[in-house]
Amino acid sequence: MEDKNYYVYEYYALHDGVTQFNGESFDINKGDVYYIGKGIGKRVSTGIRNMKCEHFKKVVGFGYRIVKDGLSEEEALQFEKELINKYKEDGMILTNKLSGNIAGVDIEAISQIKYLILLVNAGLIKMSQEAIALESETYQVLVNSLFNLNESDTSNKYNKVLAKCPDNIDYILEEYNADKLSDRDIKFGNIKYVLNLLEKNVIKTNQREIADFYEESTAVVSGIKKDKYQNINLIKPTNLAEILKRFDIGKLTDNEIKEGSIKYIIDKLIEPKILNMTLMDLAKELGESHGITYNWLQDLKRRRINVRYVKPSPDVLANLFDKYHEIEL
Repeated sequence: MEDKNYYVYEYYALHDGVTQFNGESFDINKGDVYYIGKGIGKRVSTGIRNMKCEHFKKVVGFGYRIVKDGLSEEEALQFEKELINKYKEDGMILTNKLSGNIAGVDIEAISQIKYLILLVNAGLIKMSQEAIALESETYQVLVNSLFNLNESDTSNKYNKVLAKCPDNIDYILEEYNADKLSDRDIKFGNIKYVLNLLEKNVIKTNQREIADFYEESTAVVSGIKKDKYQNINLIKPTNLAEILKRFDIGKLTDNEIKEGSIKYIIDKLIEPKILNMTLMDLAKELGESHGITYNWLQDLKRRRINVRYVKPSPDVLANLFDKYHEIEL
């Protein structure tokens, strides 16, 4: 089933303006539409079109709206051309390169597509056929034909068109830089960096919490840890301070707080005979509120690992002292 993720949009003037472009004068009123385009995702509000369109943006402002969505590429192209023709018949000044004729793809657009293909093949940019179609204001069928063009076929009309550098080449080189990392590359690099912090005991967390923080599965985090993904480099997160605070090694977990408070009672109050109570008494007093059992207490007492002491709450101490602290008269 064909994807219907395309839409047709238009740019309109936010205020009146008079300007000149290439020796021609233009009087534009607020609300006038000056560009029609098709796109997907955030195309409507991002990127650079042709130089005339960019000039109009600076002079009369950059209002935009989606006119129709839920379209296939072919449907979007058809509706775009119909809208261009309608506005031209209404006397609207448009900055579109294409005329709006169904068969109309001008030589300049083909020249620029061929140039972009040269850059792709040379490894200077990473650009999909879909992206080239959007940036050149054409359609993927044409771009695909030019990608697969047999240059030895002298009868093919496209071989007679020379490649030409587009006006917005600065934007193209920056936006589609071959060395530019994808969002996935950055996220995976960040995860690898955080896993490295965990390994060096700079933070206190686990793979599940890291996965939740980055909205990924534990399988992905585990795969990054085991180097199952190729060419993933350490990338320092821009929100490193947030990560260090969230996974602070000095911050105790709920379980550490429970263990620390119980160990405090055992080592500092029961063992020195300040409280006249047994582990069985302690299990009875705190079993329900702290989720502990007599066997759990025995195991905690036997363990020789370091447990950071946590002073129990005043209410817990008051209750224990009231019941188990004997004052000698």
